[in-house]
Amino acid sequence: MNIGIDSRALLGPTKTGVGEYAIELIKAILAADSVNRYFIFSNAHASTPTNQIFTQKNVTLTDFHYPNKFFNLAIATTNHPRLDNLITKKYHEPIDCWFSPHLNFTSLSPQTPHILTVHDLSFKLFPEFFTLRQRLWHWAVKPRAQTKRAIHIIVPSANTKNDLIERYHLPPEKISIINPGHGSAFDDQNNFSVEKIHKLKNKYELPDEFILFLGSIEPRKNITGLIKAFEIVSQTLPNLWLIIAGAGGWKNQTIYERATCSPVAKKIKFIGWVKDEEKPALYRIASLFVYPSLYEGFGFPVLEAMSVGTATITSNRSSLPEVAGGGALLVNPINSADIAEKIILLQKNPELKNRLKKAGQIQAQKFSWDNSAKQWLKIIERFKDEQTKTKPIQS
Repeated sequence: MNIGIDSRALLGPTKTGVGEYAIELIKAILAADSVNRYFIFSNAHASTPTNQIFTQKNVTLTDFHYPNKFFNLAIATTNHPRLDNLITKKYHEPIDCWFSPHLNFTSLSPQTPHILTVHDLSFKLFPEFFTLRQRLWHWAVKPRAQTKRAIHIIVPSANTKNDLIERYHLPPEKISIINPGHGSAFDDQNNFSVEKIHKLKNKYELPDEFILFLGSIEPRKNITGLIKAFEIVSQTLPNLWLIIAGAGGWKNQTIYERATCSPVAKKIKFIGWVKDEEKPALYRIASLFVYPSLYEGFGFPVLEAMSVGTATITSNRSSLPEVAGGGALLVNPINSADIAEKIILLQKNPELKNRLKKAGQIQAQKFSWDNSAKQWLKIIERFKDEQTKTKPIQS
């Protein structure tokens, strides 16, 4: 079978959760399958990172170089060009199935089955968390129409599946839950070396004791709520710092201003975007990881923190309780006093904290990209066996 895979999520200047999902899942699929042929679709002016990542013999990298604005506009307004046809014309190979690991401007021939990943419906449920430009992008990409057209949909959590059923009225059997794993950087023990930790502490001038937040600096992540909680915590635990890591997102200026105006501003530090290979050590040396996000399709940082044995606190809403299982404390994200109470509880109870660390590592072991790839390949195999291009695959 010839399978087309859209890799455009890998082309951003910094890797997001969607980009992390795409690259890790594609890598795991290609490592597990040497039978099917894969055509990795990319469209960018410059050379793409896929050239260095996907080198298997059954993989063809299909780089196109159309200006993205015109390319997307053409698809949105005329339903052309059709991505599978671009590959067929260039490489003289028919595409039997197309996989999109993310929502994007996508047009395919009517006979080409489409398997689509939808990470979450944050753009529909919480439009206030998006810029006007982002809201227009999601409107133009036609997510509802794409989910209707797709032969099967993959989601990272039961929460996203329920959102799709409720909001888009999709049949449950059309949707499969495939949980992601944690990044390959967390499997490399060199990233936990004493030397790496020492360099990391020096690079970011990290204190001995700190709460860590890692994620995009934007309103949906509820960082202002965390800052408010930290102000309460500081009255009881004055030696504890708050380290905020991540690239700046939309409306980040109000978050920076809130931190600057805080009475404990001297103990709040933004360290910016962190490289993948730095994340494992950063999580491990943190006293606690706190992720009070208001909505997530999955919540990679929670899984990452638990996997390295860092005590974790996260929100009791959306998909985050699924990821946390019994391996993290849950809080009401809009109640800063609740967040503060849980932080103080863990810091003052070493035995409880150690139990939570162990429980988190056990929970994190349930998630792996190898398992994700196996589940994905089962969907493909069922599609091949049924030999149909219209009937939803039974999950």
